[in-house]
Amino acid sequence: CAMATLVLFGYSYALRQGFSNDDFLIFREVALHPASFELGWARLIAGYWRPWSREFHFWGFHHAFGLNPVVFHAVNLVLWLGVLAALLAWLRRILDPRTAVLVVAGAFAASTWGVFVVWASCSQDLWMLLLGALFLLAQSQGRGWLATIALALALLSKETAVLVFAIGVWSQYILKGRAGLSLREWWGPALAVAVWALVHPSIGGRVLFHSGDSFAPGSDQGLSASSVRFALAPLNLESLPTPQQGWPRALGLGAIWSGVLGALAWFALREVPARSALVSRQRQWLALGLGWWAIAWMPLLVSVAPWHSYYGWIGFVGLWVAIVGALGSYPRVVVAMIALVALLRPASANTYRGDWGTELDQSLAAQRTERIREQLLAFHPTLPPGSRIIIAGVPSFAGLLTSPRQSAAAEVWYHDTTVTIVGLSQYWRRGPNETAGEDHFYVLDREQKLYPLATGILLVPDSLRALPEWAGAEEKVGAMFAQASEWERARAIFARLASTYPAEPREAFNLSVVYANLGDADRAELWRRRADSLSAKNPEAVRTP
Repeated sequence: CAMATLVLFGYSYALRQGFSNDDFLIFREVALHPASFELGWARLIAGYWRPWSREFHFWGFHHAFGLNPVVFHAVNLVLWLGVLAALLAWLRRILDPRTAVLVVAGAFAASTWGVFVVWASCSQDLWMLLLGALFLLAQSQGRGWLATIALALALLSKETAVLVFAIGVWSQYILKGRAGLSLREWWGPALAVAVWALVHPSIGGRVLFHSGDSFAPGSDQGLSASSVRFALAPLNLESLPTPQQGWPRALGLGAIWSGVLGALAWFALREVPARSALVSRQRQWLALGLGWWAIAWMPLLVSVAPWHSYYGWIGFVGLWVAIVGALGSYPRVVVAMIALVALLRPASANTYRGDWGTELDQSLAAQRTERIREQLLAFHPTLPPGSRIIIAGVPSFAGLLTSPRQSAAAEVWYHDTTVTIVGLSQYWRRGPNETAGEDHFYVLDREQKLYPLATGILLVPDSLRALPEWAGAEEKVGAMFAQASEWERARAIFARLASTYPAEPREAFNLSVVYANLGDADRAELWRRRADSLSAKNPEAVRTP
């Protein structure tokens, strides 16, 4: 109840979050390509096959509630509470009630899991964790068929569920010895893993069904200095905390988290087992936890995709099993560690890292994307097929552009796979076989407000003249048209700039270049002379074609 209260206290704001990046990739597949849901693996994203947690999850809730972010975030909150409850139930069986509370409280104190409840796409991780924990619980109870079904669904939620299977095998071996690994108890889960690997389109399915899918390559990280950051993530020291809302607020919230989790851990110490029994079990817990932590780090060795610390949250639980095993004779030290980690949690969660897999980065991306969506739909409630929205000034990690020449967000908003959003630098001249459509240009200011570009009008409002971003972006649009040899469109842009800024020699010179390329030598010479005259009056001005 204490942890559920903290989740609702700290993350009720997630219900007001919108969608961002990967969310739209998934919505595009389940809303605009329904066959992908029916066929199971017709259109994989980056080679990953997750029909339960991704296609079925998004298809089902989209079918019932539409593009309602409140529903998706609320479901993620419920799934996360289910993960905590299932893990606690399993740990109480294999450890003891006291240790189970300490371990889950320690892992819960880390800020890494915050992204689970602010990013709708983390349904994939949450289903994997929930079903994985239910598999571990059912397996420890000897309920083989239930464990096998739970593991199969976990594998169909995220590929790293295979690590949960390995963690289950390791825990049984450490706590029960070889007797805990009898074929009678493990044949079902082992068969589930084997069948999954055989039919997965990017693994065995490539051979069995001649699937052409494969995992999308990522950065070749491997074990490096960056791994140290991930090792410190359970302590909220993945990077130096620099909370955007300031230290006073972060420490104030941290005091609440620290007080609640510290009190919970202290309350758990009421049940203290005999010291002799505790010492013998601590050695088991230390071995269990260290092996568990090592298993959770195995994806770093494979490195098929960039690593984010939230991938390893299940390993945090194992690390705290090891910590309790090492310091179990000093329970007050464990309680103090949990309280200190919890104290840093709000500061760590509110630190910007330039990483999709962190809470603040995802929250900011969703806010930017939602603001852009509201403005675009106000400008263009509908768009004809083939329309392009070209935006200058889209910041990194905006959550809007899923690839250079494709925006799944635009396709979902307008329910049309031919409508797209691109950054200004990715503009291209339409080919003869491309769908003709409208082009709409905008510049995005620092407040994520959109301003129109290349509108064709000569009289520029004062609001645009005063906007620092507008003139530079408008000039870039003109240069972009010129580079694409779309000289008439370039002429309209530079004519407007020359009219708006009549004292700027650069604009006059650019317009002379455009007229020269249009074959109008007289006007080209006229504007060249004007540029020379203005340059003489303003020697510091620089010509830029």
